Amino acid sequence: MTPHEEKQLLLRVVTRLAATLLPEGGFKTFGAVLVLGPNRKVVLVRPKFVKKGATRQELDTYWAKELKRFALSKHGQTVCWCCDAVLIQEAGSAIPAVLVHIEHPKAYSEDMLYPYSIYDSQASLKAPTIDAAAYHVFTDT
Repeated sequence: MTPHEEKQLLLRVVTRLAATLLPEGGFKTFGAVLVLGPNRKVVLVRPKFVKKGATRQELDTYWAKELKRFALSKHGQTVCWCCDAVLIQEAGSAIPAVLVHIEHPKAYSEDMLYPYSIYDSQASLKAPTIDAAAYHVFTDT
C-alpha cells in the first residue's frame, strides 16, 4: 500500500467509528494504528487517562507518547488520534467537528476537521478542512 492508501484506510475506519459514537452523546478521544502485513488491521487505542476538557497541547503530548509506543510494538507507520471538538468560525459561531490528527513518517502529518451534524440519530460528517501539521509521533523523521 502507498502512504496515501494507508491514510485513506485509517481515516475510513476512524471516521465511521466517530460517526457511530456521535449520536450516542459524543465520544472520548481515541487513537488508532494501521498495522500492515498479511492480516492488515487497524488497532484502536483507548486512553488510559485523559482529563475531560483536555487542551490540544495536552492531547498532542499524550497521544505522541502512546501512539509511538503502539506504532513501534505493532510495526505501524500510519497513526492517528481523534476527538470530538468545536470549530469556531470567523463570525464567532461554534460548529461541532471531529478532529483527526494523522501521521505517516515519510509522507504527511495533517490535522483534519470534519464538521458534523446529527439528524434523526444519524451523524453526518461533512468534507474536512485539511491543514499540514507538525509531527508529534514520528518526531525523528
